[in-house]
Amino acid sequence: MRQNNKVYVMAAPCSGKSTFASRGTYRQIRLVDFNIQFDKWARESNFDIIKFSRVTLEEREKLYNGVNIAYLYDQSDPVCMLGVVGPETPHTYANISFVIVQPPILRAMAYCSRRKIELRKKNQTSIWSKWTNIRNYRQKLISYAKRNGISIYPSFEAALDSILE
Repeated sequence: MRQNNKVYVMAAPCSGKSTFASRGTYRQIRLVDFNIQFDKWARESNFDIIKFSRVTLEEREKLYNGVNIAYLYDQSDPVCMLGVVGPETPHTYANISFVIVQPPILRAMAYCSRRKIELRKKNQTSIWSKWTNIRNYRQKLISYAKRNGISIYPSFEAALDSILE
């Protein structure tokens, strides 16, 4: 990996992004969960999160990508952003490596079930606790990978290893 390179790992909801990011680092590359970073950015920017919650998924993804990529470029150390589907033209971003993680279906279904149980305990719901929504997002990432020539890996470790070696 080139010094100060940045990595953007895309994965569908219920792929284990937050769990993997909670490690803090992997092989000397700092891991950042896009949800946590976006929430921090929104607070610091006085961003209207309620208005944001009413826009389409595509509009949210576009803003996530803008915030995530700006964050990556602003960092001086090797960093990996664990996020959602990437920008329209990923190859135009110098020094950012883009990869996709698609854990095996049974693992993703288990993550989805765990999320559903956790949300029920809090008396909450989410579109990302429904397997059909997760499955559709996984398909979206496959199409994105084909369109942009981006590799898909079964785990975060395998994706980062492919870049770091």
